[in-house]
Amino acid sequence: MTFFAAKLLKGTDCFVAVGLAHLFYSDGILAGLQRSGFTVEPVPVR
Repeated sequence: MTFFAAKLLKGTDCFVAVGLAHLFYSDGILAGLQRSGFTVEPVPVR
């Protein structure tokens, strides 16, 4: 999943929505994108 998201994000801004289980732990998408050099920031919800 991280590889697919990283491929989409190369060279452009993009919003990627995934299920909650894909976000956590050291093998989650957030950690994987950070290891790949991406900046990961939360989006404020109003």
